[in-house]
Amino acid sequence: MTKELDLTHLDRRTAMQAMGGIGLASSAALVASAHSAQAEGALEATTNEVTNASLTGPYVDLKTPQGNITGFGRTIGDLDESKQKFGYYGGAVMAVMPDKKVQPIFEFHGFSVTRMQAQEDGSWKKLLREVGYYTDLKTGEIMEEWYNPFIDEKVKVVPVANDPFNFHLQETFPKLEFVKDAPDIPFVLDWRNIGDALTLHMDVHLRYPNMMLNPQKWPRESSGPWVIASEMFRTQLSLKDMQNEDLTTLESRGSWNRVTPWLPWMFMGQAPGHILYACETLSKGDDPSFIPEQLLRYTEANYPKFMEAPTEWYEPSLSSIENYAREQTPAPLPVKEDAPAEAASEGAPAPE
Repeated sequence: MTKELDLTHLDRRTAMQAMGGIGLASSAALVASAHSAQAEGALEATTNEVTNASLTGPYVDLKTPQGNITGFGRTIGDLDESKQKFGYYGGAVMAVMPDKKVQPIFEFHGFSVTRMQAQEDGSWKKLLREVGYYTDLKTGEIMEEWYNPFIDEKVKVVPVANDPFNFHLQETFPKLEFVKDAPDIPFVLDWRNIGDALTLHMDVHLRYPNMMLNPQKWPRESSGPWVIASEMFRTQLSLKDMQNEDLTTLESRGSWNRVTPWLPWMFMGQAPGHILYACETLSKGDDPSFIPEQLLRYTEANYPKFMEAPTEWYEPSLSSIENYAREQTPAPLPVKEDAPAEAASEGAPAPE
């Protein structure tokens, strides 16, 4: 049975930063799944062969905080500070509505770029930028507008562009600033292995007040007073690679699944239902050539700084929802054709 990562002592942003990126999440690009390993075989060590690899050695002990700092750091980034690391994610985005079958509505593709910085106390800081684009189901083209069939309206698509989305890898999980007496939680993640297939299980299930998109201010964008969301990560890589001290970064493949309220730019408001992401992922080194060319070209033309990881730590690290609330303005409520102008000016509710 999957062990749920205990992040109850963290706030929403810290929980998502621990996952690596993607707005509410990830850099999901560091993730890999058992399914892809079964299809392609476990990744092979690329330098010195390790014959006695286990979860506890000979190089890192994944049952200790320091071992997790080193092991997780090499999974999400490169401990050679002269290099950065790219990761790709992409897959289907589906609408889940009561009494209806799940319906694919578009796809989501993006990438992250990470730089690791060693700290004097033995910890590491992960500096990350990431972009994610929604693409048309039929053409595969990046969308700037989308026809929403559920409300019969064309809407502007807002991509993910998180700069930065940082995380500090240290021996305990970060605490809320206003909960000073919270116990220290050792930074030990849920690593498992079957032979050479090493898998990291990371699940986060959250329910928190919707402070950024209050429905009173954002009636068309807000899912309501509460946000209920889940992120499910499976990262698979080679156990021999993990225990190979010659490797400063580790390649991984996998899956990232996300359950989240309607995206704010869809203008679904509090309509019943939610969004489901089902994405594949790939994390490699400092050469982005494995990322689909369309994503690289579009980013170079529209978000050029996202081709490079940050070189220094700066704040704040915001999720895609927080960025949306900062950069967008609430959409006006639609005017019913048969409604008098006075009713529209008073904010008549949109038809469901």
